[in-house]
Amino acid sequence: MTDDSAKRYDTQVEVLFNGTANATRRQALPPLREVFAGRDQRWLSLLDVGCGTGRFLDFVKQTWPRLPAIGIDLSEPYVKEAKRHLERWSRINLVVANGESIPVPDESQDAVTSIFTFHEMPPGVRHIVFREFARVLRPGGRLVLVDSLQRGDKPEYEGLLELFPRAFTSRILRVISRRISMRSVELPV
Repeated sequence: MTDDSAKRYDTQVEVLFNGTANATRRQALPPLREVFAGRDQRWLSLLDVGCGTGRFLDFVKQTWPRLPAIGIDLSEPYVKEAKRHLERWSRINLVVANGESIPVPDESQDAVTSIFTFHEMPPGVRHIVFREFARVLRPGGRLVLVDSLQRGDKPEYEGLLELFPRAFTSRILRVISRRISMRSVELPV
């Protein structure tokens, strides 16, 4: 969580994801479109928890340039990099803050996003952060969570994780998606 790490992060994640990290981040845009459709973006609000260097918020602002957005991250160097990356956008506030105690009022957000963050949290902390999401979301708001599966999360997926560096394809994503959609998903808490 240093200045050097913040400068390298996006390239490292793109390499890890074989060039698909940004495409994976953009998977969160369609669910946001569903909740924002037909509404004046200037009067909506989005909170991105674990905003990192701001790559996802950049996609959000490209799509909804007048949408007020807040990004929080634990790392001051990452927030500093996000500010640099997002300086061309207005109506965006980037804050060093903890997802366990989100510094926004109750029921103040139309959407909360968290991209590539949850795998970094201990299970007990995830539970607390989910409570915070519920606290800050307006009734009818939308939570969009995008993350990568980690070794040990689901034993039945270990074989897929082994394939990831050698054969990451849309077919693997379809297999994972199909398995997830065929049964309820239990989020680790």
